[in-house]
Amino acid sequence: GQKYSDSAYKAGRSDAMKDVKDNRLVIEVSGLPAPWSGEYAKLLAEKYHIQLKTVAGCIVDSRIVGHERGYNEISVAEIERRFGHGFLAKTAEDVQKKWQQAHKN
Repeated sequence: GQKYSDSAYKAGRSDAMKDVKDNRLVIEVSGLPAPWSGEYAKLLAEKYHIQLKTVAGCIVDSRIVGHERGYNEISVAEIERRFGHGFLAKTAEDVQKKWQQAHKN
């Protein structure tokens, strides 16, 4: 896997703990978005009050990767605790299927 910064990882974890305590559910994302990412983000935000926060495009460094990894370990665990195991993967899959149906031509 990609090298990541240990201090950024720890910072990510503590940032996520703060957010979860304030009842803010956020997932950090980086890299190129899928074509259905917009729909996915919208569904998460409107239906579940979960924010997808893009922290970087295709250029990521060890600090971004570290923070994202630490942050999401905490926030994703909390999201799955509230909404069920595999909730995010299943939601993403549903959105992707719908998107593909809508863009069949």
